[in-house]
Amino acid sequence: MIENGVTWKHAAGCGGLVFVVAYAALRLWSTRGHAMPNNSWFALGVLVLMIALVLVGGWDIRRYLQGQSTRMPTPMRARRTLVAGQACALGGSAVAAWYVAHAAVDARSLDVPSVQDAFWMAVLLAAGALGLVAAGFVVQSWCRIPDDDDQERRRRRGSGGGGALGA
Repeated sequence: MIENGVTWKHAAGCGGLVFVVAYAALRLWSTRGHAMPNNSWFALGVLVLMIALVLVGGWDIRRYLQGQSTRMPTPMRARRTLVAGQACALGGSAVAAWYVAHAAVDARSLDVPSVQDAFWMAVLLAAGALGLVAAGFVVQSWCRIPDDDDQERRRRRGSGGGGALGA
């Protein structure tokens, strides 16, 4: 388990790996005379919907942790919200890398109007996927339980102990 959660390094590594594989596969596919996969506005709608859902779920957790809500979320719901945020960060980076690879392959033929349209759609979808990454990191930060003063004092003294319940 990752102690501090998913970081930008994890997302960048995931995205970099997906980009290399996707670019190589799409370039090979297109140089063999096959048409590039189609991108659609529907995919952008799905990305926006995912961003909205994960942010709404994270907002409830944030409100409770900041003392703005007295309705405590169940531990299972809080865990699922955190995992959804982390999944959005990693999954969004992979999806963004796919669309960036798509745009990179299309960039070789921007003199063709239909390729220009596909290029800009891939760029737009990559931006939407990066929005999903950002939403995932925001929700992960909203789900972080603040350290209480006793835990902080013990940590500074180096006395160990600690843990979620002070055990």
